[in-house]
Amino acid sequence: MEAGAGGWPGGVACRPAIEMAFDDINNNPNVLHGYVLNLHSYNSKCQPGLASKQMFELLYKPPVKLILLSGCSPVTTVVAESAPVWNLMVLSYGASSPALSNRQRFPTLFRTHPSANMQNPARIRIFEQFKWKKITIIQSVEEVFTSTAKDLEEQCREKGIRVERQSFYGDPTDAVKTLVRQDARIIVGLFYVTEARRVLCQAFKHGLYGSKYVWFFIGWYADTWYIPPPEEGLNCTAQQMATAAEYHFTTESIMLSPDKRPGVSGMSGEQFQTRLKTLLDTDPANTGGFPEAPLAYDAAWAMALAFNCTLGSLPKGVDLEDFNYNNAIIFEHLFECIRKTQFKGVSGNVKFSDLGDRIAKTQYEQLQNGKYVLLGYYDIFQQEFDWFGKEKFFTSRGAPPDSTIVKESLITISIELYISVIIFSILALLFSLAMFIFNVKFSYRSIILQSQPQCNNVLVVGCALCSISLVLMGLPAEGITFPRDSFSVLCHSRISILMIGFTFAYGSMFAKVWIVHRMSASENQELALITKEE
Repeated sequence: MEAGAGGWPGGVACRPAIEMAFDDINNNPNVLHGYVLNLHSYNSKCQPGLASKQMFELLYKPPVKLILLSGCSPVTTVVAESAPVWNLMVLSYGASSPALSNRQRFPTLFRTHPSANMQNPARIRIFEQFKWKKITIIQSVEEVFTSTAKDLEEQCREKGIRVERQSFYGDPTDAVKTLVRQDARIIVGLFYVTEARRVLCQAFKHGLYGSKYVWFFIGWYADTWYIPPPEEGLNCTAQQMATAAEYHFTTESIMLSPDKRPGVSGMSGEQFQTRLKTLLDTDPANTGGFPEAPLAYDAAWAMALAFNCTLGSLPKGVDLEDFNYNNAIIFEHLFECIRKTQFKGVSGNVKFSDLGDRIAKTQYEQLQNGKYVLLGYYDIFQQEFDWFGKEKFFTSRGAPPDSTIVKESLITISIELYISVIIFSILALLFSLAMFIFNVKFSYRSIILQSQPQCNNVLVVGCALCSISLVLMGLPAEGITFPRDSFSVLCHSRISILMIGFTFAYGSMFAKVWIVHRMSASENQELALITKEE
């Protein structure tokens, strides 16, 4: 039996995982006894155009292929759209695009990699855990991330969480600057790992990290993804990137089973990972595709078990080796067997929904001191939230707020200062009253008449009003409060009284100066006339 494959996501780790699975299947007497699985593979480099060319080469070169394996989302989209023409099933181990959950467009697609949309309920659950009501999404312009961001935005709004979204293509500098202007605090990043490093570098340059910010990234990056490789030419050092990445959260569907018991292949998840490391020439933390390798291994086993099921369900006289691209009978039996496939793999329980999507839990992790720490799990179907309480933040106050906190507080002066001002104000009022009485009582005297007693009275009233305004200016004072509704009246009253008092006092003084000026001018004119006549 033949299988075609292409599109190793991130490159290196998924291919040896699939080759390991083929060896285990062919050496297992209980699976496909009497048959041998052969793998014909290409590396499409996640390029849809190249994948199309390679797929046609696979199909038109003997022998006949029974099933197609595919990697990343762009390649899977091309392969899964074309495969029904040849009555071929497609199993994807690295495609997470929500757009692939479309049975009309991709009728023969199944995938062991869960849809990216399955992480959105988990993200919302952690938002609720920390009482965040405002988030910001920054995403690259790719179909998988656009679909995920749109779905997250819709689900957040249903929960009463306000969402702002920014997108970029290539250079994220302007998008990060916009986040700064928007006062974004809780930020969800949706992009491939290369763009993630660019975003993180810009976040460091613009101060978008530290105690006030929380970043969410995708969990299928390598453990040291934030360390910039020299060939990318990022203008940020490894230390700067590590500083900006500290305490960020990741969400990702479980890709490695924590169960110590062996699955259908005879290995547990830990045993598979140990065995895979011996096949790699590089550090697993820096090896692309290492987190998805269990999915690739289980995809091969799902294919083998579906073939095994098909062998037992075919009509008499019909065998798998009779398959050709026009044989609908074998295709229908194979489709039904894959749909019903359910087993315990190295990535956990493998089961497909009616849309061909993998059903899996989501796990939370946080980068703490350069290492990822498991924080908990979320089961979207059972609505079970397991949180271990191991999260850390920059301050002992815990999770930062989702926006700038605005608190209203009543600002008052000390009662001692207010009492001293009242005393001086009362003394000023008494002095003003004394001056008014004195001015009225002795208004018949010539010296008072010459000083314009009417202006003096207006001046005294103005000074009294200014003294009263000082009393109102100190309210509310310590221990002296008013109902909230009276604040508007109080504010307008003290300003109005001060303005009226100042107008009376200054206006009366100006009037006196003007009267003296006019009298002096008249006397000068009279003297000038007398002098002229003489």
